[in-house]
Amino acid sequence: MNWRKTIGPQPKTNVTRISHDSIAYEILLLDVLDRDHYRCRVCGAEAKNRKGIHHVLFLSQGGSDTLRNMVLLCLKCHDGFHGLAKYTGEIRDGKFRWEPI
Repeated sequence: MNWRKTIGPQPKTNVTRISHDSIAYEILLLDVLDRDHYRCRVCGAEAKNRKGIHHVLFLSQGGSDTLRNMVLLCLKCHDGFHGLAKYTGEIRDGKFRWEPI
């Protein structure tokens, strides 16, 4: 049985998702590192760890795996956005803007 037929047509989204274990995703991560010059977009510290790459609009909230929705953060600032929830951020006018919560 085709489950899609049983629940009707699926809504179309403009969300770009890339398999996180694909070569395309690895290239995207390298593009983020290069664009941000291996520097945290919040504090300016050197940030060479790809684990600090942050989705501005979280995937769970409809964000995309795109260069426009990803910024490089040092691990301390990245933890601030996720674990400690002390910042909120967005990209506005092509720049990453953030503020304390």
